[in-house]
Amino acid sequence: MSYEQAEKQAKLLADGLDEMSHVVGVQLGLATEGQKLASRAQQVREDRFRVLVVGEFKRGKSTLLNSLLGDDILPRKVAECTAVVTVIQYGDVPQVQVISTDGIRGPVLTVADFKKNYELTLEDSEDRSAAMDRFSRVDHAVLSYPVELCRHRIELVDSPGLGAHTTRTQRTQKFLPQADAIVFVLYAPQFLKEDESHFLETVLLPMGLRNVFFVINGWNLIDESVVRPEDADRERAELEGHIKQRLSSFCLINGKDRSAERIFRINALGALKARMRKPVGAAMLEESNVPAFEASLQKFLVEDRGKARTDIILGAIKTTTDEVNRFIATQLSLAGKSIAEVEGEIRALKPKLERLRSIRQHIVGFLQSQGAILQDRLVISFHNHIKKLEAALPAEVAKFDLKPITGRWMVWAAITDWARAEENKFTKQAEACLKPQMQRLLERQFAAWQHSVIKNEMAAVMIDVEKHLLEEAAEYQRVMGEIEARIGIQGSPMQIKELVERWLGAGTGGFTGHVDLQGVGAMGEFFGWMIGGILIEVAAHTVMHIATGGLTLIITGVLSIFRLGWREYNLQSQIQEKIVAGIKTGLNDMSLTQAAEIRGQIRGGFGGLEKKIAGNIDEEIAIIDASLQSILDRKKEKEYSADNEKTRLESARKAIAGIVSKIHAALLTV
Repeated sequence: MSYEQAEKQAKLLADGLDEMSHVVGVQLGLATEGQKLASRAQQVREDRFRVLVVGEFKRGKSTLLNSLLGDDILPRKVAECTAVVTVIQYGDVPQVQVISTDGIRGPVLTVADFKKNYELTLEDSEDRSAAMDRFSRVDHAVLSYPVELCRHRIELVDSPGLGAHTTRTQRTQKFLPQADAIVFVLYAPQFLKEDESHFLETVLLPMGLRNVFFVINGWNLIDESVVRPEDADRERAELEGHIKQRLSSFCLINGKDRSAERIFRINALGALKARMRKPVGAAMLEESNVPAFEASLQKFLVEDRGKARTDIILGAIKTTTDEVNRFIATQLSLAGKSIAEVEGEIRALKPKLERLRSIRQHIVGFLQSQGAILQDRLVISFHNHIKKLEAALPAEVAKFDLKPITGRWMVWAAITDWARAEENKFTKQAEACLKPQMQRLLERQFAAWQHSVIKNEMAAVMIDVEKHLLEEAAEYQRVMGEIEARIGIQGSPMQIKELVERWLGAGTGGFTGHVDLQGVGAMGEFFGWMIGGILIEVAAHTVMHIATGGLTLIITGVLSIFRLGWREYNLQSQIQEKIVAGIKTGLNDMSLTQAAEIRGQIRGGFGGLEKKIAGNIDEEIAIIDASLQSILDRKKEKEYSADNEKTRLESARKAIAGIVSKIHAALLTV
């Protein structure tokens, strides 16, 4: 399926939902149900596929996006230049709007003005402190541009380079859960550096990696990096080995190796140059391998993501159709009865409807108890993980590379800086050395906990949830059968698993109960606070170290290699001790604050599941109530005619059946 076909399919679904909304809301008088269908139609029309491109700075992210767009639209420079997340969507007139963190839209800008005002300067790139981020109040920018790809319900998202700046990295990570596909751009001459491995393992891996594509840019540069042509084959073979070793395990999806569909070796600049030629350089474009990546991305978006969305919408249509048909059947069965007989049926059915509400309450109570159990399990697991980390800290911190701040000549530079009362370059060097190492250690440790422990505990609890829902659904189905038999409705009962899926608001397939716990373990802000405190302690200790020993060295003029070497070793040991003590203190605070956060996340996640299931059951019961009350109210009207009522209801049923058939037939032809 192409992007054009996916767009046409979405329009068919939206039009069908609108038609059904009119019949349900106007012809049958079910205003609430009709409005829900209309709202869903609007969502389908507005829904887009969002592709987020991430990677370290200067890996060619903007160049890749420009090659997809076919023009040199996004800023590209030798130095780091992307400052804010930029969402590219279709628009007849090129323009940009910047959205602030509080949701306020800024004035409309030209593309040139946007590049001028929101592109990183050399000063921005050099100063990586959060306080100096000029764009801290910017959430993202929306770039409208008449590019054909984005016409077809596609949004491309350019992001700042990972690792270059803390707040800009966090800004990128915020968009990860919103993406239908994530494109992780790597660079062949510097394949999968430490920070990239860290991001892959601590950020992407806990998210499941089901929608991640790996693009290795600069593949053509291998030939340019060797002196002899025959060496290029050896370099490529060696790099292929690294790719297989480092990335293949991340392409295992449901036990199947999808490496061929998820890993691409490309030349983004070559593709951009080819597409900017008039006419397009077809051979050059094909050689870049970007078209192969595009084809795989398209297949994923429209066949995997698109089909999943279509299934959910078709599931919603089926649910509404079943509920409306029950409404119509109830009214048809009671149309010929007297008011007294209808009132008698309502009294007889009241206990059974209360039984359905009781089942709903049992489900809610069970979910609340399971949520509490999971909270306790995860908090205990979290505390145990912290204890293990504390025990391992001395050995982990001993692996830190402290040479940039403890080397003998760095000690001497710190002494002379301090003595001249100049700007303390040593303190900045200490922060640049220690902060990323501590951040990586903490993120790696807690990402591992999040990925393994949370998923295992969640799986165990959700097995119990599924089992309980199936038991409750069997009883619910039995009572519903009694209600339909009492009213006189004929029809085949729904399968138990199908009923559970309906409660969950799912499309087709197996059990899809899900609690969103993405926030659990996302402790970046806490890590930043903790590390900041430790750096202050280390800096203060360093100043004391210099003040007590360094000044003596200057006064006496004795700068023996031995004494500087001894001070280097002594300073390194003391810094390691300070780091270990600081992290332990921070972990004690984290043990309390994050335990509350974990409980809140679980409570919120299960609360969402409770709301979804209870809401869907309430709607089913409300339809039955509305059906009974509606026929009673209409019978009390003087002009009521059973024959006219049956004609009206049959007409509505045929209209809905026709709409559903038309939707399914149209989807088959797309």
